[in-house]
Order: sequence, then structure tokens, then C-alpha cells
Amino acid sequence: MSLLKSNKHYEDSLIVSLLDFLYNEEQLSKDDIKKIENKIDNNIDVEEIWLGMNMQKEDFGFQSKKEHLGYLKNSKEKVVNSINKGIQENNIYNDLNVLILGNDKVIKESIESRIKKVKPKSQCHFVSNAKLAISKMHEISIDLIFCDLEFSGETDIDGFYIIKSILKFEPKVKVIALTHYNSYRIMKKAMTIGFHSFLDKGCSFNEFSETLINVSVNGMYESPTMKRLLKKRNQFLSTTFSKSLYGISDLSPRELEFILLSAETINKLKLAEIMNVTPNIIDTYFDTVLSKLQLKYREELSLFSLECKDELLKLLNK
Repeated sequence: MSLLKSNKHYEDSLIVSLLDFLYNEEQLSKDDIKKIENKIDNNIDVEEIWLGMNMQKEDFGFQSKKEHLGYLKNSKEKVVNSINKGIQENNIYNDLNVLILGNDKVIKESIESRIKKVKPKSQCHFVSNAKLAISKMHEISIDLIFCDLEFSGETDIDGFYIIKSILKFEPKVKVIALTHYNSYRIMKKAMTIGFHSFLDKGCSFNEFSETLINVSVNGMYESPTMKRLLKKRNQFLSTTFSKSLYGISDLSPRELEFILLSAETINKLKLAEIMNVTPNIIDTYFDTVLSKLQLKYREELSLFSLECKDELLKLLNK
């Protein structure tokens, strides 16, 4: 199949052609991409679009070109509306002050490059630790923070700590996590602290730009990375703990409290001290809840507590 049907290729016709490739399960080579970009008048990154489409197909489970195209048109309309809304309300797109927080220089430059593609007039400021971040926040008005969660060489301070500190004195600033810590629990912790969205460092340009725009305009935004992690988490729960979830309605408040504590430790002496009971009673608790949840090992109970914390807390607070 050839994408080069004419000398002019605008974004809409390009997307349709790329979808043809995708749903005919054909591979797009580097040579194809170069030829296409040479023929396009617009400043369009074909490879980014292609990678983004592949991720969308996997994330949302699209079965046909028509279904995928409908999503793209709707998504594009929403982004355009968001941009217009932002311009009309506070003109933030003319000049975004962005703080990029992390100590990986390559990642910083990559983020700035992507930000400039979306909003060329944005000013990017780089800091590598908590002290510099807080100093910069006091020095200038920051609209948006991209924060790495992991810092090489830092043992006690991470992105969670820094953002939590910043939000205490600057609660209105918007924050996006950009990390390799790609797990549901890490995402949940970030959102609980006050992050507005969560991105994998390997996300496509499409996902990056849509998240940047939506967070800047609307605040909280569920990115495809977040949807993917939630989907994997729900699949894990449905296969690994399906029987256990049915059993939580039979638990007493004290048993729920015990299960939640087991996420931190399964040492019966420590649990006995925390709950102010004897170690023998802790053994009884283990036997009872393992039976009710149809689990075999104490380690399984600890994992169940970590993965199902929200469900357990909801039941405990009824």
C-alpha cells in the first residue's frame, strides 16, 4: 500500500492513511516515514502519530478503522475546544511558565522539546532538587510542573516529597508526574498527594501533548497511561483475587483493620503491639481472614491488602 497518493498530505488524510496501514496489519518502515514527511507541507511528526495510534489501538481495544477514526475526531474536537477555552478565559497558552523537575538532563531536554512543539512560547525552567525547586517557585510564577518521581543519589527525598512541599504554599499550581515507576500503586499515591495527571516517560507525543493541554486548561486529567494502569490493575484483581473480593463483605471492622495493617507487616509480634492484643490472637485473625478470603498464605493477604486498599477502606468507613 502506498501513502503517497498525491503531492500534498494534510493531517486528516494522513491519519486516515495511517489507519489503513494499522488495521491491515502492515508495518510502517523508517523509509516510508521519511518519504511521507518529505511530501508533507505541514510540520507533522509522522512517527509520533504512528506510535500514538498503535498505543491507542492497544489501550482502548479498537477493532476497526472506523471506530478508531471516530475516537480521533472526537478527541481532536475536545482538545481544540479546550485550547479555545483556555485562550478565552486566561490566555495561558500565549506564555506558559513550566518547571521541569528532575536530575536526568536528557529527559529534561526531551520534555522541553515536546513542550515547545505544543506551545512554542512557553518558558521552561530546570531544577534538580527540592531546594532549587522551592526557590524557583518563590522567584517566578509557575503555571505547570513536570516532575520526575525518582532522583538518582537521593535516598530520603523524591518527587512525592517535593511536590507535597510545594503544594503547601502554592496549592493552585498544576503538576504532572513523568516517571518510569509504572504501577497502579505509584499512580494512586501521586494522585492522592495532589498530582493532576500521570505519564510514563515512554509515552507518545500525542499522549504527552493531550495531557499537557488538558491539565493546563482543566486541571485533573486521566491520561492513557492512567487508563492502562487501571485496566491492568482491574484485570489482575479479577483473575487473582476474584474469590477474595466476594469475601470482604463478611469481614468485621476489626478484621478489616487487621487486613489493612498486614500491608505494612505480617510479623505477628509487631501486629500484636499495634493492635494491643496478644500474638495468639493475631494468629487467630490470620486463620479467620485467610479462610474468609480464600487465601492460603499470609504473604498473599499482604498483597491483597495493598491491591485492594480502596475497597477495604470504603467498607470500613461505611
